[in-house]
Amino acid sequence: MSLSCSQRSIGSLPVLEYQISHCSCRGRRALLFQFQAKVLSKPADGGRPENALTGTIGQVSAPQANAITVPQADGKMRFWRNTSIATLGPGQVATLPQGGLGYESEEDMDNGLRPAGLIRLSSTTAAVTNYIYFSPTSGYYFANGTETHHLTMYRAPTGALVFGAGTINWSSGIESDRVGSTGPPADPNMRQAMVNLLADMGAQPAILQNGLAAATASTDTSPPRSTITSPAPGTTVTAGSQVTISGTAVDFGGGVVGGVEVSVDGGVTWHPAAGRENWSYVFTAATSGPLNALSRAVDGSDRPGRSVAGQLTLQL
Repeated sequence: MSLSCSQRSIGSLPVLEYQISHCSCRGRRALLFQFQAKVLSKPADGGRPENALTGTIGQVSAPQANAITVPQADGKMRFWRNTSIATLGPGQVATLPQGGLGYESEEDMDNGLRPAGLIRLSSTTAAVTNYIYFSPTSGYYFANGTETHHLTMYRAPTGALVFGAGTINWSSGIESDRVGSTGPPADPNMRQAMVNLLADMGAQPAILQNGLAAATASTDTSPPRSTITSPAPGTTVTAGSQVTISGTAVDFGGGVVGGVEVSVDGGVTWHPAAGRENWSYVFTAATSGPLNALSRAVDGSDRPGRSVAGQLTLQL
């Protein structure tokens, strides 16, 4: 394990850059990830995985140079407006520049700490050689694995939008000339997406670069609504069996559904459902007795909708 620090300048602003490498720790404890677990870090510092704040969590180290992909369903999000990605047809997938999913990347992990209303803006699955795992005997270590990466966004309780690229190389698609290091040409879809994001944050440049379109903030004030359609209220299932909860969601503000979350413990914890307008969530019924299943939706502007209750009765 090594920690290096270097200083450079962006304009007149001095910037300190820190880089942590697992180096000889490969196959052993990867200290870079130990702050996520209370048992491997100081009590005051540990047990606070970063996805609770950023929406994504570090899972992959070098080497990796894959491309971020955006299926049509993700391309419908406001984030991609004014881009060619927004016009994808059924079954089509947009591919961003190779290497955008860089040597350090993250996942949207369902670990009980996902921010409420987190939506996915892309979907990429890739085989990697340095995926992070945990063993009770040897701690954190790297090995071959499969990464599922998403660009994400959510609206914090303060009203602020939080965007998570989940890749160290996102900036390489925004500007090809990075502090004197010239790389591949910037991607117009990625650049426009940043203009869109800033607009929804209430900021726009006085002058746009060629090829970019001015964007405006969302005027959607109507929340979406989700409904549980299956199983029916009062359904009895066997404890230990696999249960599928499914439903529908609709946005009433003229936009699209950004995502749906499901709770099977009365709203204590929430989990991402698969799908948007038509969604499902699969879980294992662990205990007997009454169980309250809830669903909630968020639209493409990250405006949350209310929860809807369904009563399931579990029987041993």
